[in-house]
Amino acid sequence: MLKVKLSLLVIVLSVSFCLTLCSFAMLAINTEEPSYTTLTTMPQVLPLQADEPLVSPEPTATPVPTPKPEPTAKPNLEFSCRGASADSFKFEVSGMLSYNNSAIPRAQVYIRSSADGGDSWEDFVLEQTSADGSFNTVWIPKTAGSYLLCAHWAGNGTLRWMNTTLSIALTSDSAGNVFSATSDADITGLSYDASSQTLSFTTNTTQTSTPISICIPKALVNDAKTLLQINIDGKTAEFITKSQNDLWIITCTANQGRHSTTVQIHPSTMMPPVSTPWLTIVIVIAIIIAVAAITTTIRRRRRTAATVAAILKQNRP
Repeated sequence: MLKVKLSLLVIVLSVSFCLTLCSFAMLAINTEEPSYTTLTTMPQVLPLQADEPLVSPEPTATPVPTPKPEPTAKPNLEFSCRGASADSFKFEVSGMLSYNNSAIPRAQVYIRSSADGGDSWEDFVLEQTSADGSFNTVWIPKTAGSYLLCAHWAGNGTLRWMNTTLSIALTSDSAGNVFSATSDADITGLSYDASSQTLSFTTNTTQTSTPISICIPKALVNDAKTLLQINIDGKTAEFITKSQNDLWIITCTANQGRHSTTVQIHPSTMMPPVSTPWLTIVIVIAIIIAVAAITTTIRRRRRTAATVAAILKQNRP
């Protein structure tokens, strides 16, 4: 029994000794210095400047489509404006849009006005051209003064945009008669002097010649063609007249530069509205009386001739 115990003790001690040796061997392996590979060249490191910003990679640029060139072909935009009434600020606006003598139908034309020389504009109507390229509308300004009236078409894929601008001036007298002048030229200072019966204004244009349309109420002159006189810079100017409702439309020409224009209404052409009906009545009555007197005289002469003939017949042998 004792031998067995001694044998077991020897075995345990042997195993413990072997485990201790293994532990020391593992510790020796882990404590060995690691080996390093020596670099023959050191990498170059560039120093970062203090005032140099960090540059981020540029994003990929988005392709920009090439813009379509604007059409160069110009349409023709005719535009006119004239007074529609002798006693109100009402104007008839008309025009024609065409290209190469061909009408442009169903086109949107903006009509706008400016009361401050073009610094600001007010769109007051949008008109569509008819089959023949024409358009018509009515413009009623709030007060007398000088205005710019512009017709604008935005163009299309083949024709460029187009503007046409007119200068319009209007005034009135104490009786409510309205005068106006319209032109491509700048018109300023329109006024009417009732004492001298003179309408005056100033034109300024860079064009060689520009037509001017002037509206005169028929209540002030009965025959514009023979009884009106137009002077430009003091010289008599030729003009054309046209009758329209209760207005005379007078057309003359303004030359290049700045010019003073006057329209003289002769005193003999003034027709007071109160006396005119009575004068007509008196003339008609005078004609009736004259016709009656002539008829009576003729009848009396016929009766006298018949009586004389009867007496002579009775006295024959």
